[in-house]
Amino acid sequence: MNWTVTYLVGVPQLDKDHEVIFEELEKLYYLLKEGGLHEDMLEQALLIRKEARLHFAGEEALMEWLGYHEIDLHIAEHKILMEHINGFIDEIREGLIPSEKELQSFVEDWLYRHIRDEDMQYAHMVEQLQRKSLVG
Repeated sequence: MNWTVTYLVGVPQLDKDHEVIFEELEKLYYLLKEGGLHEDMLEQALLIRKEARLHFAGEEALMEWLGYHEIDLHIAEHKILMEHINGFIDEIREGLIPSEKELQSFVEDWLYRHIRDEDMQYAHMVEQLQRKSLVG
């Protein structure tokens, strides 16, 4: 699990959000891997949910402002990602520990597919607006 510049969408706040969420997911991964305290895992998962909610709200507001044509699909993707996060929280609360592989799969789906494929779509719109403002 490595964060790289290939995940930058070109919107500084959203890029920072993505990196922070990734770092928090990585902390949860290491808690799972090293057999961390149950309370620490739950606290970390709750922090990830909080960061994701804030990020998704900002991202969705930007997409609405841009008039992004795929906003409904993107919001549906966010709901699926939140369901996964809530699933991790529920498992931990029930005394079950999500597997490292399960968390890694979630991170890969978010990073490698959602950010790179889905988020880059609205990022192109932002880039075009920035170019127009420089030209105009």
